[in-house]
Amino acid sequence: MAALAVLVVGLGWSMTIGTATIGLGAVLAAVTGGATTPGELIARTIRLPRALLAGVVGSSMAVSGAVMQGITANPLAAPEIMGVSAGAAVVVVACLTLFTSVTGQVLVAAAFAGGALAGVVVGLIAPHIARRLVGGRHLALLPTSAAVGVVLMLAADALGRGVNPPLEVPVGLVTALIGGPYFLYLLAKTARATRSGR
Repeated sequence: MAALAVLVVGLGWSMTIGTATIGLGAVLAAVTGGATTPGELIARTIRLPRALLAGVVGSSMAVSGAVMQGITANPLAAPEIMGVSAGAAVVVVACLTLFTSVTGQVLVAAAFAGGALAGVVVGLIAPHIARRLVGGRHLALLPTSAAVGVVLMLAADALGRGVNPPLEVPVGLVTALIGGPYFLYLLAKTARATRSGR
């Protein structure tokens, strides 16, 4: 029940953030009935579908990450195939937007870093958080990973919309900024455990 409450609160919160600030009352009206005001119309036609899509993507990546980690018995396994190209593209576009004169070598490095970080984001983090909450049994781990993935993706999407309105930061960049440091932490922790086990 607590997980469901967190998902509902996260969904509602995510729909209030963006270029036009929309109150929870307008979000509730848009979800439960008709959309009569501009805020309700935005919430119903733009933000609700976006939030639902973020939830589906987040839960899918989290469950696939948990399954890959379970099958390979590797806590660093993540669905790298999902989002690698998008992550690379996001970082390259961000570099070109933020810096006027960027060399080709910098863009290649940025693309590599963006692709690597995007591949480790929600699919790596959510199963680790879920494992701390419910343990390693897949019967509880998979649905909890899905719920955590939904919350992480909703938060990343909302942060991307709310950090600098009316401009939006791509969700892949937000998840890469969150997932990158966590991946480096796990990598260092695994390396320490390997060295001490020898």
